[in-house]
This record gives sequence, structure tokens and C-alpha cells, in this order.
Amino acid sequence: MQNVRQKIEEDIWVHTNCARCYAFCAIRVHRVDGVAIEIQGEPDSTFGAQGGLCGKGTAALQVLYDPNRLNVPLRRSNPEKCIGADPRWKEITWDEALAEIIPRLKKILEEDPKKLVFMTAQTARQPQKLSSNTWRPTLHKQVCAPKVCVRFVS
Repeated sequence: MQNVRQKIEEDIWVHTNCARCYAFCAIRVHRVDGVAIEIQGEPDSTFGAQGGLCGKGTAALQVLYDPNRLNVPLRRSNPEKCIGADPRWKEITWDEALAEIIPRLKKILEEDPKKLVFMTAQTARQPQKLSSNTWRPTLHKQVCAPKVCVRFVS
């Protein structure tokens, strides 16, 4: 049997920022055929670790490809909330999750907007299928009142 080598369709370095912590270090990710295979600090950067990469950034590929990583929203199906109680998580769609959370956030905004702290940052735990650029504008448009200013940083 011969080893057949597949033709590489894509081999690029993507310049971006690490989101494993709030330093948001400048990084470059080596992507081959849609698969990230290496992460390096951006050598000329003055941002974050200034060209370096900490342990969290170095381990980002392990997190990205962890078979136990959550890629879908979950809803608790057991109303009992106590230590030792099984929450009985059930997978739901992103549309279901947004349909459930948006009315709750709107109610808080109507009753007392000071109770709502809306801080987001993209992290490596977010699934690639649902980047922050997908759900943030949806949530912002449907929840935030015109007088409420929310700045989203990716």
C-alpha cells in the first residue's frame, strides 16, 4: 500500500490576538487546511507580552481541540439547585439560548438597568462556529436600549 499525500489547499499564518487571558497578546496562528497547528507570539508586537507567549497562550491549541470542550449551549433541566444535585444538562440551539436569555435581560433593563453588567470578551472557550461577531450584535441589537452604550471588543 502506498502512502498517498493529500495536496495542501491552504497554508497560512493568521495574525490575531490571544484571548486566553485579558492581556490579549498579539499572536500568529499557523493554519493548514482549516486546522490550527501552531501558535507563536507576534515578534514585533508591543501589545500584551510584547512578542512573547505565556503558558496559557501556548496551551491554546490543547483547549481548542479538547474533545471535552463544550460547543453548544446547555440548559439545566433539573429545577433542584443544590450541592450534589444532578443539573441534567440538555443541549439546546443557539437560537433557543438567545430566545431564552434576551427576554430576561430586557426585563432587567426595564426594571433597573444598573443591575445589568454586560461585559464580554472572546475567549478560547468559545466555539469557532459561534464567534463573538455572530452573537454579540444579535444580543446587543435585541437587548440594549438606545440610551445604553455597550462596547464590544473582540
